[in-house]
Amino acid sequence: MTAQIHPGDEQICLGQDENLDENAGAVMPPIVQTSLFRKGSLRQLQDELSEESKNYVYRRGRNPTVAVFEGKLAALEHGEACKCFASGMAAVSAALTGLLKQGDRILFVNLSVSPDHSFLCCGPRRLRNQSLELNCFDLFVILNF
Repeated sequence: MTAQIHPGDEQICLGQDENLDENAGAVMPPIVQTSLFRKGSLRQLQDELSEESKNYVYRRGRNPTVAVFEGKLAALEHGEACKCFASGMAAVSAALTGLLKQGDRILFVNLSVSPDHSFLCCGPRRLRNQSLELNCFDLFVILNF
């Protein structure tokens, strides 16, 4: 079975809709390896730190290389936006801290990576103080039921 390619996907992957003046017309955007981004003044740094999720301040927040990747991935998935993470634990913790609220119930199987369980039980105070109900199910018991 051959996967169907959406007509606009090739243009997205090849960057045909991108501004040629950016990155000196390079076919691939440069890989930004720095962890810190220099600012013109202390005032600019303070302003950008107040909205770190929108500015390039520190690698853990935003990075131009990752931003290009997120943009292309969102376009390929025909989505509004995309957020990429450096690890599965980063993705899990971001999703859980961003979505869970007091009284929520979490169901997971015993095959969950142990750091996920540790994060839920011992992680950020914000989660520990919310009376989350954690239920762990043994997948092998369920499969043999």
